[in-house]
Formats: sequence, C-alpha cells, structure tokens
Amino acid sequence: MAYRRDRLKAPTRKVQRVDVTVEAGNHAQSLTVPEIKGSTFSLERFRADDITALTFEHPDAIADEFLAVADVLIQGMDADIRSREQKLQQTRSAKGKVAAKAQEVNAPLMTLCVHQRLPNPRGERG
Repeated sequence: MAYRRDRLKAPTRKVQRVDVTVEAGNHAQSLTVPEIKGSTFSLERFRADDITALTFEHPDAIADEFLAVADVLIQGMDADIRSREQKLQQTRSAKGKVAAKAQEVNAPLMTLCVHQRLPNPRGERG
C-alpha cells in the first residue's frame, strides 16, 4: 500500500502573479424623486389592448327596469306555484276517492272468495 508521502510529486510550474483590486462600496443606483406637479396621467395606457371598458349612461334606470321585470316574473312564479299546489291537492283528493271506492268494490270480492274458497284475485292469502 502506497502512502501519499511516498508518491512521486509532479513538477510544478510557476504561475505568473496577477494583481487584483477589489473595491468595496455601495454599487446600487439611487433614484431621484420624480417631479409630479402639473403632470397629466392617462389611465388608458394601464389597460390591456384586448379589454374594452363598457359603461352605461344611466345605470339606475337599467336597475329600475330590471327590478320591475323581476317583480312581474316573481308574481308569475308565485301564481304558478299556487296553481300547481291546488292541482296537487285535487289529485290527492281524487286518489283518495278512487282508493275508497276500490276498497268498497274489493270487500265483497274478498268475502265471496273466502266463502267460496276461491283463490284471492290479488294473489294474497286471506
């Protein structure tokens, strides 16, 4: 095993010395305070080219018109809900009448089946 100290050293070349100077200090640039008095600014230059600003001449009139239309729409929806609720109640009432009549018709049939020992017309055991 060879040790570092036992190795042959390669001949070294002399390098020419170079003088280097390092300057310490603040390399930042300082800004001057801009003059603002009497300047005119255009907000147009801050807007993107593909965006157009749209405005309404009388936004309150447009809002009032929308509110009037919305009120009529709400009234129509409320009337439709009342009509549908009334139709639902009529349907429930009719269903109840039909169910009662079906029971009335079914009772004699069930009695007849029991007395005659006929199969239940509905497939139920009685």
